[in-house]
Amino acid sequence: MKKFRFAAAAAVVFLAAGCKSSVSLEPAEVKFDREVCERCVMQVSDRLHSAQIVNPETGEHFFFDDLGCALLWLEEKGFAWKDGAVVYFTDAVSGKWLSGRKAVLARPFVTPMSFGVGAFSDESAVPEGKEILTYEQAVQLFLDIKNERAMKKSGVTELK
Repeated sequence: MKKFRFAAAAAVVFLAAGCKSSVSLEPAEVKFDREVCERCVMQVSDRLHSAQIVNPETGEHFFFDDLGCALLWLEEKGFAWKDGAVVYFTDAVSGKWLSGRKAVLARPFVTPMSFGVGAFSDESAVPEGKEILTYEQAVQLFLDIKNERAMKKSGVTELK
């Protein structure tokens, strides 16, 4: 009888160990003014222009103080899971988390790292006079800003 109990207990342990636990791809709660941006290491404090990226394979969450930091970090790291990454931006009006790939992006706004893009739940929420961007246009804008800043820092005024 003892052998049977041991075998049954061992089977349960092996089955439990073999089961893959599910990962959460939902936005995580950010500890504002405590978390730091993965890219620039500044505090995440602006509740209307923050972002987070979730690794779809592990469920690991990465926090950012600006939409630009988030999308540049994703581009710069070149992760194999980049295209499947779950991206969230805070709504520039309500501060609620939005799917970054579905959000309406617009500029110009004052943002923590001066990338200047805000996210909205729909076009009607975008203030008048703002330029609406696609997700891909925002990525390109952030890459252009990064390159422009690098040129200024190095003293180069134009490319030949």
